[in-house]
Amino acid sequence: MIFNCILLIFVEVGIVKNIIFRKTKTLLTMKLQLTQIVDRGTHNSEKVLIDVVEDANLEYYIIRDTTFTNGRISNKWVHVYEFLNQPVKKGDKVVLHTKIGNTIKKELGNGNTEYTYFWNLGNSVWNNDGDAALLYELNTWQILSVNNTK
Repeated sequence: MIFNCILLIFVEVGIVKNIIFRKTKTLLTMKLQLTQIVDRGTHNSEKVLIDVVEDANLEYYIIRDTTFTNGRISNKWVHVYEFLNQPVKKGDKVVLHTKIGNTIKKELGNGNTEYTYFWNLGNSVWNNDGDAALLYELNTWQILSVNNTK
């Protein structure tokens, strides 16, 4: 699995900070950018806002929650959202709600589109200081089923 770049939004007492971690030696940029966690801790309205800064396909992205302590992200994977096949273009918006709902596609009137997705979780995800949204761009992956092992 290749991680191009990880963009993290760190929540600290209501302040949002963008921190970029590079996992490879080559300078790579992400085609999506996390911009804000809205209404953290309020299940019915909390959401993550993402801007599309370059044409992409959402199927190459996953987002997860993590904690950020002493300059390090947690290695525990609790909540993970995998976007499905959806081409997006520069200027489009992506919204990921924590609550239950159905995908919405809305034309913005400027030639761009807002894609709204729902994590379909029963509780708030972004409920503590130190929580962070972590967006991964995946270029390739491999799946091995336990049925295929001896």
